Amino acid sequence: MHAPDPNWNQAFNAIEQALPQRHIVIKNAGDGGIFNQLIIIVALLLLSPFLFVNFLGDFKDISADKKLKDNYVVLEDAALRGDCKIRKFFSSCDLTIHHNGQDIEKKINFVGKVSENKEVEVIAQKDDPNNISTTIAVDSTTNRTILTIGFLIVSALTFAWGVIMALNLPKKGRIKKIMNDPANQPWQFTAVDVDCSGECMEFTTNVDGKDKKLIVQIDKQQSILLSEMDDESHAWVLAIKAKNTNTALPLTTSLRNIDITATEKAQLQAEINRHFPN
Repeated sequence: MHAPDPNWNQAFNAIEQALPQRHIVIKNAGDGGIFNQLIIIVALLLLSPFLFVNFLGDFKDISADKKLKDNYVVLEDAALRGDCKIRKFFSSCDLTIHHNGQDIEKKINFVGKVSENKEVEVIAQKDDPNNISTTIAVDSTTNRTILTIGFLIVSALTFAWGVIMALNLPKKGRIKKIMNDPANQPWQFTAVDVDCSGECMEFTTNVDGKDKKLIVQIDKQQSILLSEMDDESHAWVLAIKAKNTNTALPLTTSLRNIDITATEKAQLQAEINRHFPN
């Protein structure tokens, strides 16, 4: 990552003059308030176990169906009803098997398409007659496994993201407190090196004398870029810095994370755009 342009300092000084000459507060880190963050965290942490439970259920069904591979008899007296739906590259079948006065529900999802002319038969395991399924469920065990593993990965990523957001909350709260301290105002403008490799922004800032890594849900379109991104998705973005510490927080293009009036916001945006046009 190349060094920040020294000429930016003159622009930063000019932009600082456009800041309202009064106490200003940080509303959030740019990705919503604490209440909204808590809702997202709870949703993520609840969704991940739900996906994992579904994974366990599907894995159990797939394991049972694999036992029928080349080891089954056709149940001629069984009735089968239901249908399969195709959505692009995925197929979903909701089937009900009626056998010996009982209904057995079979719901299968897999990567691939179902042939409209495919004959589906009800089958039972030779050495375990209670293990009843269908030929389409057995034939698609590999594709079902691929999709199920995909759900497991999504479950793990969902849980990890919820944990990361939860760990970020105290740091965001502390940054707000530092930035909102009247002793740390007026704020200064600076350049912060960020990683914009995804829909989030990762950067390092000083919190109580220690460098802390922070992730906020701001993508490159929402940040005020001072430089082009390099091959590793790093760029310099415009940030506000506390007067007496090295604590800094990137600004969004809409300036939604600072509490100023619409008129003050328009004046500040005009000054920013004058020096760093989008």
